[in-house]
Amino acid sequence: MPGAFRSVLGVLRPVSYTFQDGVTSRFNRAAVDPGLGYQFGWVSLDGFRFLQQDTAATLTDGLSQRLAFGLGGPAATLDVAWSGSDVAILDARADREIYSRTWPEIRGRVADLTALSVLSAALERVSVSAAFIRSIRETRLGAGVQTRSNEEIQLPWDVTLTWTGAVVTSYRGSLLAGEGKDPTGDTERGRALHRVSVTSSFAPPFGLGAGLGSPVRLSLIGSYGSERECRVPRARTECVAFVDQINRALSLALDTRVQDVLVGLQASFTDRRSFIGRRIGSTQFQLSVFGQFLLEAGNLLGQGGAFPGP
Repeated sequence: MPGAFRSVLGVLRPVSYTFQDGVTSRFNRAAVDPGLGYQFGWVSLDGFRFLQQDTAATLTDGLSQRLAFGLGGPAATLDVAWSGSDVAILDARADREIYSRTWPEIRGRVADLTALSVLSAALERVSVSAAFIRSIRETRLGAGVQTRSNEEIQLPWDVTLTWTGAVVTSYRGSLLAGEGKDPTGDTERGRALHRVSVTSSFAPPFGLGAGLGSPVRLSLIGSYGSERECRVPRARTECVAFVDQINRALSLALDTRVQDVLVGLQASFTDRRSFIGRRIGSTQFQLSVFGQFLLEAGNLLGQGGAFPGP
């Protein structure tokens, strides 16, 4: 029983709690001497708002908290967190209260899935991480005159495969879905990001690497991203898009060392497209070849800090 109890305690991660509370104000019209009470926060809220017959241009009173805990060890972890903030802002435009909450925020990671190596003899290690994040933000203008709300859900993930021969492949992605509401209508938002990368280090075949000082390093990265935002005005059902675009990119990098010179090649292709209005887009291709001298600095002075004699 004591051994099982120690095993349970061994997987518990520390519980952390962060609390922050602060008041700031800014005066723009004339130079003022706030005094020690203002600088150390030993005054009331009106003491931050009024100073030497002057009124603050902006007053911000904010409170934020975060609570996090988790389970896991060297091979796998699971973390759960809650965070929230309440901010009150008073300026020349209006007074606003911003209420934000993030719950749940769940993040999981498996660092070494060696059991999946049975799928292929060349597969050495698999690492996987994923998260689920839900956030809510509400803004109240005036004394309940207008309220705006926004809710978003994010799903990021990462899969990394390590193969024999110093080859590492990685796939990262994320999805975002959100919706907002205000007195004039509703807003819908969606975003998807995908990134695939391959990195390796190898010796050229057929004896081509005989004169090289190091193996050839290869990096190939491809990415795709799409984003769309649309709005549904009151008394309508159609969501009219005001942001609808995609971004695609592909890059290749090769470099090696020839004696004391680092030489390499870089190529990239970028394509951007918008499907709003005039459907403006751009396509760009870049190619560059570079060389960099690798010099090691030695001691130019002789013993005793003097130049050696002839």
